[in-house]
Amino acid sequence: MKHLPDAAATAWSLFLPCVYGDNAARDEQVLASLILTSGSQQIRGAALGALGKMISRSHKLFTQPLKSSTDSRGASTKARTSFMSLSEKMTKNAEAACRVLTQSLKDETNPTVLAQVVRCASTLAISAPPPSISEALSLEMMNTLEGLCFSPSTDATVRAGALSSIGTHYAHAAQSTGFLVERIRHPAGLLSSFSSLYYDVDPSVPRAEIVHALESICINYAVEIGKRWNIVSPLLADALDVNQTQALRLHAIRCIKNMAASRGSFLTPGWWWEVISVHLRAAATDSFHSVRATSIAVLATISNDSFQLLDSSTAKEVSRTILSSASDNDLRVRAVAISAIGALVGFQRFSGVENCFKACYQVTLDGARESQSDIRARSLASLSSVVEAGHFVDSEYARIADVVHDGLSSSSWTNRAAAMRAAAALIDKLFQEQGRNDLDLLVEVVSASAADQQQHVKVRWNACHALAPVIPHEASRTWEVALQGLCAALRDSGNCKVCIGACRSLARLPVPSRIGPCSVVDRYDGACWRALLSAIRKLEGGEYALGVVSAARYEESLSDELAALALTLSRRLTSSHSEPDGGEQILSTEEFRSVLSYVLRALGIPEFTVELVHREDEVGIEARHLWRGSSPTARSALEGILGLAANTRDFGSCALHTNLKLIVQSCFFQ
Repeated sequence: MKHLPDAAATAWSLFLPCVYGDNAARDEQVLASLILTSGSQQIRGAALGALGKMISRSHKLFTQPLKSSTDSRGASTKARTSFMSLSEKMTKNAEAACRVLTQSLKDETNPTVLAQVVRCASTLAISAPPPSISEALSLEMMNTLEGLCFSPSTDATVRAGALSSIGTHYAHAAQSTGFLVERIRHPAGLLSSFSSLYYDVDPSVPRAEIVHALESICINYAVEIGKRWNIVSPLLADALDVNQTQALRLHAIRCIKNMAASRGSFLTPGWWWEVISVHLRAAATDSFHSVRATSIAVLATISNDSFQLLDSSTAKEVSRTILSSASDNDLRVRAVAISAIGALVGFQRFSGVENCFKACYQVTLDGARESQSDIRARSLASLSSVVEAGHFVDSEYARIADVVHDGLSSSSWTNRAAAMRAAAALIDKLFQEQGRNDLDLLVEVVSASAADQQQHVKVRWNACHALAPVIPHEASRTWEVALQGLCAALRDSGNCKVCIGACRSLARLPVPSRIGPCSVVDRYDGACWRALLSAIRKLEGGEYALGVVSAARYEESLSDELAALALTLSRRLTSSHSEPDGGEQILSTEEFRSVLSYVLRALGIPEFTVELVHREDEVGIEARHLWRGSSPTARSALEGILGLAANTRDFGSCALHTNLKLIVQSCFFQ
């Protein structure tokens, strides 16, 4: 661009009107003139080069606020505002760029420049913000690209580029980008054109490019392609032939992987039988490791229902293929096969094959002790599925426990996180055997990981979930340890996902079924209340360290989980069996009011309800009014609210508290 500084400036100002906002319309005209009417190939090429770079850079600027971390609510709001402002400006200009490129695709005669226009069209398909380009204009561009692709007179490089661009457009069309592509809903014509182009006796477009474009289309439109499987299947079978190129075979198996990942209704047992027999049988033994690995990944996506309906010989073939791949010479193939074991070992038809489950058990145990980190992490993750699916004798449980403890002490956080998943399955299995020392030790280690602020977020998150089976059983020797670990995680963690995991596990605290006299809750509930209040204050203060989008998603989920935990704790308080002991309240009056106010906001209940609850002469009427027509979940919530409301004042006696419980009890049985 050193020869055309004015063209470069114009290109930048087109997509960044915040720089030359007043001249945006004039700049669009200048840029269009350079690309469409300049008699110099160099000028057109330079202008297109600037446009392509500018589109790519604009996409980065467009997404940058999404990745930024914020320290306060004010910063988050500012980032969101900047994001929306830039989105509006780019939306106005993306269609202008699309219009210029579409016209250039029609008018350009120089193959080199035309190939550059096609590349810009692909970049725009990826980068255009939603929904910045009208359906009519996007379809016009697609029609033009298809005309270039399927015209024998078009330069071979341009045809290949147009084909790739078509794939890119369809790959991104269903991901809320600026393009609204509808034609693929009736794909017979397009697929027939692909097939004709593939079987051309003297193809000007490499077959790998054709199947690559089909692979891209299958990302979002697998269901529509599945309806025309009779067109696609023979093409892919030919592409997977051992005599084809590596690139062609790889794109073909990836196309099948995208189809299988869609979970569409076309994935019937008949479809799977055809794919396994016609496509995957050769791919699983392919000389290229990526083809073998992808074929195993395809098998791992089969549903239990489809697997159950496979004939016996095909089911055995799948089981043996995956187990043999678990000892493949290539580490990547082995890793995928071990993950496939974790996905399928719970299927009775899979593990029911002779010696299959025993082999899966041995493969995951051996892999969990390997030095290669990826193999070890995948083996530990699959071991959790093996534990869930099987029944073991004491010696086998001991071996599994040893492997899990080794994984939990690994220097790699990925290994520790995977080991924590296995620990969760093992705790669930062993918990019924109250006398086992290995269970006590395992719960202690997991609880320490949940409370450790130096642990990786995923390790702490998995640890919180692993402790969930312990919490409903207050009589367990490990219950207090697990509760302390979860309370520490909820109280001290600055990560939403860790706190969500802790809340969900703590919400499994048992609630006595019989409503008894008022009491002061014990010290364990007190720890839960204090952890809950700490998390509420952090959430309302915007102290959780997440980006703009992540915060919006996870903070909402955490808000719901905190409210649910508050209701669980208040129901325990309301339903307490023990007698009053004159102890101190676990929270002050104002702290209880803060929690109650938060719960009411989270549930969308007006705060005036609290004031009515505080007036003894009207509490019964109000309770019945709220109760009438409520679902069981709402009734449980009301019970918790009333129990919590009763503790927002220093009553001196438990008269009102007892009255509230009687109201809840009478309403429940009406």
